[in-house]
Amino acid sequence: MASSEIFMVFPVYEDVSNTPHYINKVDLKPATYYNKHISIINEILKIFRIENYIGYYDSENIDAFLLPIDIVEDYYPNIRTRFRRLMSSWGENWRNYSKQEETDSFYYFATPIKNDTFCEVTKRQHIDESNRYLIINHDAFSCAGDVIETKYKDNNYSINVVTPDIKKIALWFSLNRHPKRIYNWNPKHGENGKGAFLSNKGDKVSVLMCSNEEVPIMLNLALGENSKILYYYDCKHHQYIEFKQESENVYHAFHLDHDDENRVPRDIKSIIDEICE
Repeated sequence: MASSEIFMVFPVYEDVSNTPHYINKVDLKPATYYNKHISIINEILKIFRIENYIGYYDSENIDAFLLPIDIVEDYYPNIRTRFRRLMSSWGENWRNYSKQEETDSFYYFATPIKNDTFCEVTKRQHIDESNRYLIINHDAFSCAGDVIETKYKDNNYSINVVTPDIKKIALWFSLNRHPKRIYNWNPKHGENGKGAFLSNKGDKVSVLMCSNEEVPIMLNLALGENSKILYYYDCKHHQYIEFKQESENVYHAFHLDHDDENRVPRDIKSIIDEICE
């Protein structure tokens, strides 16, 4: 079964040598700089924990990023420990499972590159193009668009790139999720605000305010604390929409009125509102 593989790349400290020429170098930063990175990665982990993906990082890139902490450790209390634990929660060091071979030749902007994340993602894409690949760029390199172009064995490869922005990551998942979410219309909730079944034994029946054609786009962007119940905001009808799982990856949907929208968890609602801005 196809899967999603997501790689994180960070800038490196300016005194580090033998790093890829296109990776940004930064000078000595205050502790708040590293805490900001820790905060956003924690948020990514929390929001996208229901997604099916494998997270990767490069241990050598992490060492180069955190080098100042080793130099003036007292200036950065506990940051290395916190960051290491965070990367362990995020995923795996791809160097432990590298697909590259010593004889492989890779190119980025017609310049040879070797033994880094760009090469690793390129090789994996060469091996299995049915998988989806993404690089989360933590100000590590310049990227004018949402892809980088690499070359391997006379073949060109496009690799998706996003900044560590929740909205951009959510959009990427909506287009690249494996397996895909499937919408199954439940006649009980009607369509376009009409045709919903009458209340049964006093139980309220929620209504689907939009058309069935509009639901899949919102389903693909929906978020939740677990995969059984997801939420999104319908900007057209100014109501939250709830998706209930019927079976694995299959959902039906209905809108929430003013009273029922309190069911949306507060933190999920704030993220949805941010995405919908």
